[in-house]
Amino acid sequence: MPPETRYARVGPDRLAYQVLGQGPPDLVLTIGAFSHVDIVWEDPQTALFLRRLASFCRLLRFDRRGTGASDPLPPDPLPPWEAYDEELVAVMDAVGSQRAALLVAGPEAGPMALSFAGTRPERTAGLILADATARYLVADDYPIGFPPEATEAMIAHAEELWGTETIAGIYAPRPDRLQDPVVLVMRARL
Repeated sequence: MPPETRYARVGPDRLAYQVLGQGPPDLVLTIGAFSHVDIVWEDPQTALFLRRLASFCRLLRFDRRGTGASDPLPPDPLPPWEAYDEELVAVMDAVGSQRAALLVAGPEAGPMALSFAGTRPERTAGLILADATARYLVADDYPIGFPPEATEAMIAHAEELWGTETIAGIYAPRPDRLQDPVVLVMRARL
């Protein structure tokens, strides 16, 4: 059984969150912009991963505003990625967590976690970055970034394939799961 989905508030907006396991320590798992606290439990391997994490900590997961089971947002203007700070504080406060380690996966999750850790060190017990990047675009001081034209092409490709099994296959967790119907349907729904 997946954990119960509860809701914290940031102003009028509701944030869906789940708690699994016992702490201390507390661990927040953020996987970036594509999240749905309920749907991820449909994948047995993801469910196993989450339960393994929760075997040694109290695991906190939430959907950012405008994603998953949280309240939708109007498309313009979207909140800046720094809004993650207030969202995470709202969830931590809702569950009574004073300090948590942050485990983030995905390029957009890295800057969010770094911002939180830098501005709220008293609430940050540790920081684990997986598949994170300092920024996307190339710059004079960041030569390993993507050129703007490559980024625009990736965005156009994603928009063209959005909601299809093809894009789900691109984001499958492992190549050997590309044909797994559970993964394809789940990823297309996220």
